[in-house]
Amino acid sequence: MMRARWLVAAILIMQIALVPAWAATPKVQGKHSMTGSITMIDHTTGMLTLKTSEGDLKLHFPPASVQKLKEGDTITVHLSYSESTAAQ
Repeated sequence: MMRARWLVAAILIMQIALVPAWAATPKVQGKHSMTGSITMIDHTTGMLTLKTSEGDLKLHFPPASVQKLKEGDTITVHLSYSESTAAQ
């Protein structure tokens, strides 16, 4: 019984300690996906241009993540944003 009380107390303390982290989680907005064809890709910088039905998107990815892609490939990108809370 004593062990169960300590466990409950430890869980409550952890939850209280994590409240600021939960409050700081940014709210994702404008979430959607777009599919298009790669018309330009720079494997060194990770920059690519994606031709979509809405127009061309110039996107940046970590270079290692686009090494297998090539011009002409069709990909889907998943886009969203959140408001910055950092001082500017």
